[in-house]
Amino acid sequence: MSSPITFSGFNNIDFGYILSAIMTQESQPVLNLQAQQTALKSQKTAFSTLASKLSTLEGAIDTLSKRTEFGGKTATSTNDAAVKADASSAASVGSYDIVVNELAKAQTTASITTMPDKDTTTVATGGSLLINGVTISVTVPATLQDLADAINTNDDVDVSASVVSVAPGSYQLVLTGKATGADGAFAVQSNLTGGSGLAFGANAQEATNASFTVNNIAVSSSSNTVDDVISGVSLQLLKKDPASTVTVSVSQDEDAAKDQVKAFVTAFNDLMTFAGDQTKAANSGDKNNIGRDALLRGLRNDLRGAINTKYATGGKYEYLSQIGIGFARDGTMKFDEAKFDEATKGGTAEVLKLFTGSNGVSGAFSALDKLLTTYTQAGGLLPNAEDRVDSALTSIGARIDAMNARLALRRDALSKEFTATDSAISALNNSINSLSSLNSQYRLF
Repeated sequence: MSSPITFSGFNNIDFGYILSAIMTQESQPVLNLQAQQTALKSQKTAFSTLASKLSTLEGAIDTLSKRTEFGGKTATSTNDAAVKADASSAASVGSYDIVVNELAKAQTTASITTMPDKDTTTVATGGSLLINGVTISVTVPATLQDLADAINTNDDVDVSASVVSVAPGSYQLVLTGKATGADGAFAVQSNLTGGSGLAFGANAQEATNASFTVNNIAVSSSSNTVDDVISGVSLQLLKKDPASTVTVSVSQDEDAAKDQVKAFVTAFNDLMTFAGDQTKAANSGDKNNIGRDALLRGLRNDLRGAINTKYATGGKYEYLSQIGIGFARDGTMKFDEAKFDEATKGGTAEVLKLFTGSNGVSGAFSALDKLLTTYTQAGGLLPNAEDRVDSALTSIGARIDAMNARLALRRDALSKEFTATDSAISALNNSINSLSSLNSQYRLF
């Protein structure tokens, strides 16, 4: 902001202009540091983007480096109405015969005492219900619905309660175990007093485990959803039918395997496009990027080298290009699905050797996974680069603050000096004017 002080009596020189010019000149080092600060902030953003893209690539590589996760597995059932099956990538290819002898069920117990309504007739005025050792106390007149609400709002009770109309003008309190299986069985005892009273009889439904066989091996489960019998396969038992055999088949999902490779190719090309854009910007003279950073150049070279390397794992294939993963003339990675289909038409064993390794020798994606770890792990090349930029930003910020503080003092000192000078010149001009006035008066005599 221009100073209002001027040399109005001395050649009309604008003091505010002089002060601004001096401060602009002396502020140049701060402007230079601010430019560096802007560049570093852009580099910090670029490193964060690089970290994100590396994370995506690392995830795709990690999947392809593990035998248990390579490709998908598909589970099919000959009778989905009786047994449904879902397979994870860890499932083993095979066929499993299942016979469901009994489904898992929750205990159901109903009151043998009926009421003409659910929310008017008083069942009890005191006492309690004891359900598996948990006491439901009654301290005020309570209806069937009041009892059901008291049970359902108590998280310690392992049953849910409902009021059921079994006939016109006839209502019962029904208790159902929250869990299926024999372990979900519960006992109920009525110690209610006053009112119409409430009693319970035999269970309407006993708590039972699911009983079934898998390839003639007997299995018992407290739940109808079974995840620990066939490795990597989740079974959902839906229908009891001891006379029928349901066959669940687990097979390789070739489309899933190709999708995993495509995810890798996409992530790799995305990373390389980003790196190329950074380099192009740096070559054009722009400093707000990491195009000239040794880390980025090293990463590009390391990745390309690892992808083109020969992997002698004892299998049929030794190069990724042999199964359809290679580079086009423009440098982008391409996936030849026809080559991949040809390589896996007899199974995925040979491709897995190339991907994950065998006989103690690392495969292509195992090596790539290890390579990226050196960049992304704590204390790795990328975190160190980010720390370097953060440290530089902190240092420059401190220097800018210190310079600005000194400049503020400098401006204040100059302002005071020029104010004093202007006051002195103004006083001198006033004296000159006074002398000139006296001189004019003496000329009259």
